[in-house]
Amino acid sequence: AWADAAAIDPSDERNHLGMARASASMNDLAAARAGARRALALAPGHAGGHALLAEVTLADRARPGALDEAALFAELAVDLAPGDATALLALATVEEHRGQRARATTLLEQVEAKDPRDWSVR
Repeated sequence: AWADAAAIDPSDERNHLGMARASASMNDLAAARAGARRALALAPGHAGGHALLAEVTLADRARPGALDEAALFAELAVDLAPGDATALLALATVEEHRGQRARATTLLEQVEAKDPRDWSVR
């Protein structure tokens, strides 16, 4: 469905992000990365696109430099949208993998403070 939407309107970054998320859910990291990059080419300030790119890059963390690259994407996502739960969760996940548990916990607490009923951060 996302591929059809992108074919109909290739100028809408949401279509490319949808394809990227679908590819990530199927563990097709190359397609997910490509879709996120296409979306960001159209909308460079899209925090969700940078957060997704952080998640996809983190999934490939065995690659040398991937963890630092994921951190850059996640930090940019938070810079672009400081209160965005998706961006905060992406950065918290990266920090956890970097061994920065205190910072990861602080970020998760920020998400929880926004919506204490959101069980995704527990």
